[in-house]
Amino acid sequence: MTLKQQTCFLLLFSIMAITCAYAQEQSVEGVVLDSVTHTPIAHVSVFDAGKKQGTRTNARGEFELLLKAPCDSLVFFTSGYQRLLKAITSRTHQKMTVLLPRQYEQLEGVTVGSNKHRHYSNKNNPAVDFIRQVIAHKQENDMGAFRNARFNSYEKLCLYLDGFPHWIADSKLLKRYHFLFENKDTTKYPGKELTPVYIQEKLFHNYYSTDPDRKNSLLAGQKKVDYGEFIDTKGVSTILGRLYEDINIYDNAIVAFTRQFMSPIADGGPAYYQYYIVDTVKENNVRLLKLYVTPRNTNALLFTGNLFITLDGHYTVYKWNMHTNKHMNLGLVRGFTVTQDFSQDSASHKYYLSHSDVVTDFGLTKKGSGLFGERVVTVSDFNTTYRPADSLFRKDWRMEYDTGYDRPDSFFTAYREKVMTASERQAYANIDSLNKMKSYQFATKLVNMGATGYFSFNKVDVGPLYTFLSYNSVEGVKGRFGARTNSHFSKRYYLDGYLAYGTKDRQWKQFGSIAWSLNHRSVYQYPMHYVKFSYRHDTNIPGMDDEYVESNILMAIKTGTNNKYLYNYIYRLDYLHEFGNHIAIRLGFKNRQQLPAGGLYFLPQATSGKDTTSSITTSEISAQIRWAPHEQFYQTQTDRYRISNKYPVMTLTLTHGIRQLFKGQYNYNRIDATIKKRFYVVPLGYTDVKATGGWVTGRLPWPLLAIHEGNQSAGYNGTGYNMMNYLEFVSDHYAGINIDHSFKGFFFDRIPLLKKLKWREGVSCRILWGGLRNENKPVTGNAVFSFPANNNVPTMFSLNNGPYIEAGAGISRIFKVLRVDVLKRFTYLNNPGVSPWTIRWGLGLEL
Repeated sequence: MTLKQQTCFLLLFSIMAITCAYAQEQSVEGVVLDSVTHTPIAHVSVFDAGKKQGTRTNARGEFELLLKAPCDSLVFFTSGYQRLLKAITSRTHQKMTVLLPRQYEQLEGVTVGSNKHRHYSNKNNPAVDFIRQVIAHKQENDMGAFRNARFNSYEKLCLYLDGFPHWIADSKLLKRYHFLFENKDTTKYPGKELTPVYIQEKLFHNYYSTDPDRKNSLLAGQKKVDYGEFIDTKGVSTILGRLYEDINIYDNAIVAFTRQFMSPIADGGPAYYQYYIVDTVKENNVRLLKLYVTPRNTNALLFTGNLFITLDGHYTVYKWNMHTNKHMNLGLVRGFTVTQDFSQDSASHKYYLSHSDVVTDFGLTKKGSGLFGERVVTVSDFNTTYRPADSLFRKDWRMEYDTGYDRPDSFFTAYREKVMTASERQAYANIDSLNKMKSYQFATKLVNMGATGYFSFNKVDVGPLYTFLSYNSVEGVKGRFGARTNSHFSKRYYLDGYLAYGTKDRQWKQFGSIAWSLNHRSVYQYPMHYVKFSYRHDTNIPGMDDEYVESNILMAIKTGTNNKYLYNYIYRLDYLHEFGNHIAIRLGFKNRQQLPAGGLYFLPQATSGKDTTSSITTSEISAQIRWAPHEQFYQTQTDRYRISNKYPVMTLTLTHGIRQLFKGQYNYNRIDATIKKRFYVVPLGYTDVKATGGWVTGRLPWPLLAIHEGNQSAGYNGTGYNMMNYLEFVSDHYAGINIDHSFKGFFFDRIPLLKKLKWREGVSCRILWGGLRNENKPVTGNAVFSFPANNNVPTMFSLNNGPYIEAGAGISRIFKVLRVDVLKRFTYLNNPGVSPWTIRWGLGLEL
């Protein structure tokens, strides 16, 4: 997420983090433990004897109850344990530890015991011997054991406001929205007042085969709340889907909330987990062994909880319920629990996942208000005797953007019976009513303005607001006003433009474009298919994009001097076609006239004096193909914010310059390629790798070569070179690699004082190889233009003497949103204006 997109989320979390100012006098807090193993018990109901006030333990067995009326005792109860009455001895505040006795049916034939209080060892440990049998039988018990399978899966994903302060909900400001807060769910988790704010339902038809190995999920129907045109509920769904990925306990690594946890039955599980046999039980006439699983290192990405394994010789997982612990550094995720149940297939007698429930507690602070999330998946009509036809394995890309899959309530009735509450159903109606309120419509416009920079006036959007006023050494104070049309104006034609003026150079600048949509969709929405013509007269820094705008306040703060700019006159004709499989093709024509500005001059190499060239004109055609398999993103009205996953993004661009076409002065060819990918490294976090390369042919002036992107701002640039000056290096052939690794707190979480801060550490490295052929080197006298200089001292160089290298280390999540990086430059330290060390800053929320 960028800073603009995060503004509304940060505001929402900040409001929810406010704790109610009017606390009650009598309160009780504590932890509920198993009386035998002394392990925490989650979801225990805690209430007073009169059952008027209550709560429920969290994933760590902890509870806190504020009593509105005096109370002498509390009742503790959960399934599988005996009901317990505990006396309250204080009228103000009391802490207690509750040992809850178990209630189970004991079976013969298995030795039950706990060596929890002895020195733990894998050697001669019956629990470890048993778990190794479970690991050995994983392949025959996983989904791959079924030759063919067909089943339906119903998914319900919900977000709730958890503990939203009453004094805010009841305030005059939110008085007209009080009906939203009245729809509270107090039954789902006793003691919690949950207000549903987001709900989505989906039904999939799933097909699986191992001959050959393939699978597919076809969307049969969906329904979700709609917050209006300015809130991308599809994007919200994508983000939540990325957080709540499918969990398979048979995988070695379980991906959840962008992190990778080691499964309790991973191949290497016994080296990281401790296992204890608790008891043997019978459920639905199935004999089971119950094991308690806990991490050896409570800071590691490991689970704690119970595992139930069949005692039929197949060592199958029958069910499991586990949670994270409070020592983990999970960012905005305070903790989550996983509960999964398996059912037996009547034909093959193997077990398949029939029910999954993942519950999450989000928040900026350790306690207090936050968001509560839940994803429930139920499986029905599981059939292993059906052989799916080949046509059922074809990917249906339309389900990513087509609204034709929307279904009414009646479509989901049969699947909702056990998993949807009355308050969740009411949330649909409440959000529909909310969308009709003019005050809400205006509020969403303000939120959209914070995220995109545009404010909507019916058919026209004005902005971006962050570009209305800026400053640079060439133009001085620069005022700019822009606007564009939206789909209310036309669903076929889209206009965009701005007018700007600099107080120092006293020149007007302008931009205008008209786009024609070829698929009757917005030219800003996926999948895009349009033709666009544009004209631009404005400034930019050589090496930056034509449309580059510094929208981040830290990027606008300069740490060095740069007075070398270009005035541009650019005519463009672009065709873009995004296919549903995330392949995009772009064809374009561009005519561009570049004029030097400020301290920049175009000085021909052949002149001995100071005769300069006033401008350069080029005409070029280009073709680009981009492939981003399984790409996910959040879409605003104009921008797209990619959600990183494990799949690569590849781009190839070919450009051909044509001399004498519309006054073009040069013939040339250029090829540029980029590939980006994220690699997950359990348990060390993840690594983002970006590789680039390019080649430019012909004898050309340096503005037409590859000018590498520098950074002379205070902000950290995630794509460019943070210790390289603007216009410092130029190449006609180059290759580079950027490596950014986030340890996600792997080391800090092991340092006693630092782990309480929940900071995260990371390292980065940038290496760039490049060079100039003799025909483009000024020192040989063959270059078209001399390189830029200050007081006859060159400020632009080639990379012929070796690679450019910089590296750094950083800390993120300082005060939840701040990132600080310390960077070191290793090469070309004798270039003017270069420092070997620097500090860069960044802002952003991090999960």
